[in-house]
Amino acid sequence: MADRIGFIGLGTMGRALATNLIHDGFPLTVYDARPEAMRELEQLGAQGAQSPREVATSSDIIEIAIAPSAQIEVAVLGPDGIVEAAAPGLVVVIHSTIQPSNIQQIAEQARSAGVEILDAQMSGGEQGVRSRTLCFMVGGEASTLERCRPLLSASGSHVFHVGGVGAGAAVKMAQEILTFVTIVSASEAFRVVEHAGIDLQTFQELVRVSAGQSHVADRWLDVWSKRTSPGGIPEILDTALALGRDLDLSLPLAALARQIIPDLFPLDAAAARTRPMS
Repeated sequence: MADRIGFIGLGTMGRALATNLIHDGFPLTVYDARPEAMRELEQLGAQGAQSPREVATSSDIIEIAIAPSAQIEVAVLGPDGIVEAAAPGLVVVIHSTIQPSNIQQIAEQARSAGVEILDAQMSGGEQGVRSRTLCFMVGGEASTLERCRPLLSASGSHVFHVGGVGAGAAVKMAQEILTFVTIVSASEAFRVVEHAGIDLQTFQELVRVSAGQSHVADRWLDVWSKRTSPGGIPEILDTALALGRDLDLSLPLAALARQIIPDLFPLDAAAARTRPMS
């Protein structure tokens, strides 16, 4: 008998992930605090629920894509949460970016009710979901990952098992540090080229085949220079810096990126038309 799937959290990423599951024929029960978000998925064939607890009554595997970590704890462990109605063997796949220690604490408490947690962090953004090319960094039992692999493969082409619960979040933070420090360095490099009067497109093309190549630099002119807000980047870097403190590590470049990145992006679209990209 095929696993019944639940999905909690229908924001930008959650909605796209859930939509792929529906398109791939998975029976899906969804919940979001916003009724309008559920209606969109119900029109595609999902069954709406009134709480995380209700999702648990009709699911064998539940994916969660909500923030912050306090809301995840409520959804899993709180009143009217998943654990209240979970049958032994239920799996909860957490996609939200939170501290490894928080995921481990949730997993420990859920385990006492027979609920297993997978820590399945994502990289690739909304476009990655739509093209089904996300990278998943998964912490948890290898056998549980194999059970959930078809769900992850509905949106991702790369699924890595990186260790126990919490390892996915740790790898995600490391990957984010690489990305955001690179954003800062790419901003400086493109600013130098711009002020030197050199064609930016030519520079982007030559970097693509040189030692400075990076995914960020490859897409600087098309994506990053057009961004009008730092979005959730500062909060993600705060989480990475907190992990560094937990590990007793100094992360000076991450700390510098946290300081600089909010000033790299204009506050709104109007400012974007007048302010230099750096």
